[in-house]
Amino acid sequence: MLLTGINLVRTLAQLHGYLLPLLRRWPALGLVPLAGVMLLIYALREVRKARARAAVAGFDPVAGPGRAQAPPGRRVAAVHGLIFGLQLAFAALADGNAEFMVMLPVLAALVLATSGWARAVPGPALAALGGALLLWNVAFGLLPLRFLVMQNLAPLHRLLATQPRARLLLADANLLLNQHFYRTGHPARPPQVLPGAARLLRRGPASARAFLDSVRRAGHAVYTDLGNAAGPFDRAQLAYGAGDAELLRGLPVLPIDSGRTFSGWYRVFLVRNGE
Repeated sequence: MLLTGINLVRTLAQLHGYLLPLLRRWPALGLVPLAGVMLLIYALREVRKARARAAVAGFDPVAGPGRAQAPPGRRVAAVHGLIFGLQLAFAALADGNAEFMVMLPVLAALVLATSGWARAVPGPALAALGGALLLWNVAFGLLPLRFLVMQNLAPLHRLLATQPRARLLLADANLLLNQHFYRTGHPARPPQVLPGAARLLRRGPASARAFLDSVRRAGHAVYTDLGNAAGPFDRAQLAYGAGDAELLRGLPVLPIDSGRTFSGWYRVFLVRNGE
């Protein structure tokens, strides 16, 4: 339920854990929220003016010219409102899946445009609202992804390609598995990626370390990214927490490869024997 609410907001406006590091790197982006607030204030003023003019004329901009005359798009708005609710419900059933929500902004626009509420928002206010949303999404969504390296899993891809017997213990394996499939057309073999840190820790730290020891004794080198400093806050940290330090306690690790990201270095470590 928490992820559903978070991803619903993120679907409408780009809100990510990298916002604060991004502002530290590009301080000029701080002007974007200021411009957005100014546009929102302008839009609200235009709406108030329109309502004041309608009140003087004795006209309800939402209900229309009379109760007997229903807004022509009411049925269209109702149908698309139902689709909106069902789509959001499906997203919630899929653990708040953000990809299921990509229809929601368009559906919301259709509902508003075909209902009586469209008459309550004058054109200049609608343009200001759309401009504020567009400015925010471009500045904090498209530009960073175009010009900055958010995640750099090149060290892991090199391991998968050159060491088929390697075993990977990762903070969040989903991104690697998806990228590997897109790059090669073949899914990574399940034995190459060990159960995540959260799943291992459910067995208890001692049992988890014993499992890793058994993997090494079987002749597999174990590599991990759990020794990295916490990066920008993301969904994995929210869902699984930070048990990395507890799992790695007492296990000596050696950094063997790295890749640069905009928030620092992403490093891969070899889990060595405890002798």
